[in-house]
Amino acid sequence: MIFGTPTALLLGLLALPVTLLYLLRVRTRRVPVSTDMFWTRVFEERPPRSLWKQFRHFKSWLFQILLLLTLTLAAADPRWSSPADQATFQVIILDTSASMQAEDDAGSRFEIARTGAKHVAAELFPGQQLAVISADRETQILCGFTDHNPALQRVISDATVTDSPADLRQAVLHAAALLRPHSDGRILLFTDALARADEQQLQQLCQRSDSDQPATAPRLEVIRCGVSQPNLGLTAFEVRRSSADPLGYEVLLELTNAADVPVSVRTELTLDDVLIDVITMSLDPDESSSRVLRKLSADGGILKARLTDIEFSEAAAGSDPAQDSLQADNQAFAVLPEQPPLRVLLVSPGNLFLRQALLAMPRVDLREITTLPQSQQDWSGFDLIVLHQLIPAELPAGNLLVVDPRDDCPLWELAGLIRQPLIVEQQSGSPLMTNIDLTDVLIPQVARLQFLQSAENLILTDSDASLLSVIQQPQRRCIVTPLSLSESDLPMRTVFPLLISNALQWFSGVDIQRTSAAATGTSAMAQLPSDWSKSTESVTIRSPSGTETTAVVSAGTAISPPGITTGLLRERGVWSVSPVLADKKAGSSGQTSVLRIAANLTDRSESDLRFPPDAEPTADSSATRVISRGIPLWLLAVCFAVLLLTAEWFLYQRRLIM
Repeated sequence: MIFGTPTALLLGLLALPVTLLYLLRVRTRRVPVSTDMFWTRVFEERPPRSLWKQFRHFKSWLFQILLLLTLTLAAADPRWSSPADQATFQVIILDTSASMQAEDDAGSRFEIARTGAKHVAAELFPGQQLAVISADRETQILCGFTDHNPALQRVISDATVTDSPADLRQAVLHAAALLRPHSDGRILLFTDALARADEQQLQQLCQRSDSDQPATAPRLEVIRCGVSQPNLGLTAFEVRRSSADPLGYEVLLELTNAADVPVSVRTELTLDDVLIDVITMSLDPDESSSRVLRKLSADGGILKARLTDIEFSEAAAGSDPAQDSLQADNQAFAVLPEQPPLRVLLVSPGNLFLRQALLAMPRVDLREITTLPQSQQDWSGFDLIVLHQLIPAELPAGNLLVVDPRDDCPLWELAGLIRQPLIVEQQSGSPLMTNIDLTDVLIPQVARLQFLQSAENLILTDSDASLLSVIQQPQRRCIVTPLSLSESDLPMRTVFPLLISNALQWFSGVDIQRTSAAATGTSAMAQLPSDWSKSTESVTIRSPSGTETTAVVSAGTAISPPGITTGLLRERGVWSVSPVLADKKAGSSGQTSVLRIAANLTDRSESDLRFPPDAEPTADSSATRVISRGIPLWLLAVCFAVLLLTAEWFLYQRRLIM
């Protein structure tokens, strides 16, 4: 047995004054009486006793001494010593990943882990040191080595579970690094479903040492929290704008049944809290099912999927159906980009096909002129300028779509004609080439363009002439095609409106291939809205729970808007980004838009709450004894002291102690 506070044993010295109090002789009170004939006989029968005979209340004294010794023992904090408690330096790793939120009759797995960690901190012996680490996607040291129990209890109580997946390898490496200078160390990993093979791999990580001095590898003990449970989760949720319809968008939805029994579920899909669809699905055990939904909306918003009415089949006859225990993967969010209006200026001597192709595009505000403007001011106020055949000597600033140029300019020169060009290469990876194939288009001849600036050629012929090129400069983005709309049959093909649609989407900044939702535990990159001031140097990132952080804006150009990179997204939901204004009075300049970033728990390993067959905790493991050690001895000593005090009071009142 070892005492947590051995100095408290000095309280046992109080037994000496207690004994002296029992030896003190009580002075007899003088009372006048009428005669002493009766008292004389009493004094003769009870002669004065010597000092050693004055100790009469032995039973009462014995109760008092036992009571004192019991309280002294409780104050000394006695503990049973065991091999698991001999490590001088210990590190607790708290798994704060999303799966630790799963609940059963005993509570959440994280609450069980936190209770066990508090027990370990409360049972430290004199000279022992303890550190606390939290582990999700990123490892954090919550408290360094200390033996101050109140500080450890406070740190463990303040630890919170996240919606991020876990990286236990990094956490074990950090713990082993903390214990490397010490020859006697132990790591306690509080987690849920961890297979024996994974545990052995983590133990091997503990044996690594970067020091030239030989060191004893720390022991790793895994404390598994909770019980095996079935679960159904959303493992994929994405939305993107349609490549064929500017008003349309596509939703990818995937559900995974991490259970040994079938399950049925209803999925509610809402856009800005307006219900747009309800899907009923049934999944077999260990089945993943995905759906692609096609919807229409010009406006953007927050798209949310929510699982309801989850019903698992009965595992056996007469047994109750299982319940879904993890709520973090029952909802998912995605940001649907708005299809903004596009102000387009068409400068053309006249072409019905080009004009109708532009007018057919939704949310296009078209203005058409047949001659070149005379002043630079006439070019301003447009998001896109379409030049058909007419090319000014000085190109205007801004985005340009040039079709069948007939003159030279600072970006290119005409270098003759090519008869019957044969297409040999098409860059299908570019967003401008989505669903574009010109191999069957009849092209009698085409002008050869010799570019004076760096250009990206998306379609090449056998004579190395480009049929579609992109030029990006600090002041403009330009798409150039020398195809003649009057000599080729391109306007008669369905590929022509698709090419115009891809170009408009590219100029409007809507990337149909961009990710609409990030995974929790990762960082996200985002471009700032165009209506924010160019002088914005930092932004405020607000989490779904309201926590705010500040990020620095990266520098941008005209073709690459400024952007930010967030930290790890540990919470699922919609994060908001707003500018930090140096002068709040100047904040009334129209900066009202807010950038939104969606984060979802889409990790299948976190949604699978089942324990591997070899991962069930055993009752005789030393790690299990940390939690199930029972009532502490000091509490038993206090209870025994209360019983002694009650017994003495009862005996004294019944006059059994004389």
